[in-house]
Amino acid sequence: MNDGGDITNPFYSQIVKIIENAFYNLRYTITISSTGYDVDQVLR
Repeated sequence: MNDGGDITNPFYSQIVKIIENAFYNLRYTITISSTGYDVDQVLR
């Protein structure tokens, strides 16, 4: 099964947590969203 980077996959949530912590330590704020490959949602 290819999940296509589905943000609900626990693997990706762990990656996001690692990235978030790394940027937090550098005093950055990040925003991550999931568009489900919907072009209209990407353009909003």
